[in-house]
Amino acid sequence: MKYVVAVIIVLSLSPVFAQSGRRGKQERKPQSRISELETPLATFRGTVKSIDKKEIVLELADEKQEVAFHRSRKTKFLKDAKEVKPSDIPPGTPVAIEAKRDLLGNIDAVSVNVQAKAK
Repeated sequence: MKYVVAVIIVLSLSPVFAQSGRRGKQERKPQSRISELETPLATFRGTVKSIDKKEIVLELADEKQEVAFHRSRKTKFLKDAKEVKPSDIPPGTPVAIEAKRDLLGNIDAVSVNVQAKAK
């Protein structure tokens, strides 16, 4: 186990040491507004199956599949452009969830927008 940890540390530091030995001018890349590690927002539409303190389960409208989203203190719950409590959104409510992947590959809910019910 110690050998694995040592190898991981050496491998993670090797690019840092390899770049520090360069001489002369270094090329600078223009910074984009989105980090290479950050993913853009994606919108998922469906009905709420459940909402608890840690996750939101959405049943997708077209595929009859369920998707679980991680929920944080930063997740916004909106209805008619006004913020509402998660408890105000009962199961079966149609919503659109804007989400992104975190560095570990989990899907984080950024905002939950209540949609008008289909007639």
